[in-house]
Amino acid sequence: MVVLSMCATASFARASRVTPTTIDEFSERVLMADVPAIVNFHSPTCPHCRALAPEWNMVREEFSERGVVVADVDCSTARDVCEWQKVRAYPTIKFYDEANGEIGEEYRRGATYDAISAFIEHFLER
Repeated sequence: MVVLSMCATASFARASRVTPTTIDEFSERVLMADVPAIVNFHSPTCPHCRALAPEWNMVREEFSERGVVVADVDCSTARDVCEWQKVRAYPTIKFYDEANGEIGEEYRRGATYDAISAFIEHFLER
């Protein structure tokens, strides 16, 4: 029973939300992470962002379990982060790893779990 409880807790911790609100938090939790990261820059008033939410939750669940940092940045409260990352529209999704540097690689495909997953897999396989 204790083992199951510990596994459930570890799984929850890996899939929990990463929500940096400052440039320092973003740098620490995304850019300086020892693992790749995928970030959804969004606004709570954006209808496209709300439509993406269920797909993004599936991405978070899948890739957090695989060791990828899956983060959300609410641009209405983290304006400095979004300006620094040159976010011009919502939602904006970017992938970060050593090869992509601090500005990341912007995702420009469909807002579906399958399309976003394929984008992430492309980077994980290289």
